[in-house]
Parts: sequence; structure tokens; C-alpha cells
Amino acid sequence: METSPDLIFLKSSELKYISVNQAFCQWVGKSEDQIIGKTDYELFSADFAKIISEKDLESTFSDKLKR
Repeated sequence: METSPDLIFLKSSELKYISVNQAFCQWVGKSEDQIIGKTDYELFSADFAKIISEKDLESTFSDKLKR
């Protein structure tokens, strides 16, 4: 996970970040400690956070795997 250039993250059922890789930290511009336990609304603009959260909820409650 740490050596991948891809943005990798895991979120809790409350949509809080519980694990992120270094590429994700660099993209967000914050350290892992500053990201873990936070929601998108605490890390990004309200408009961007809304888009991300809607996509998370859509994929969480969808019965189909999306690619």
C-alpha cells in the first residue's frame, strides 16, 4: 500500500478515514495523523466533500460492484 503511487484509503462506516497511504497524504497535503479520524468535510471544501460523500454512500449501499 505504501509503495503504490495510487491514492489508497479506507473509511469507517461513519465515512471517517481509518487508513491512508503516502500518495493520498501528499495529494491532500496533510500528514497521516492529520487525516485519520477525519471526514471529507474536515479535509476538503464543502462542495468537494459533498461529491465524495455522495459517491461513498452510493457505492456503500449499491448491490453492484462499480468500476
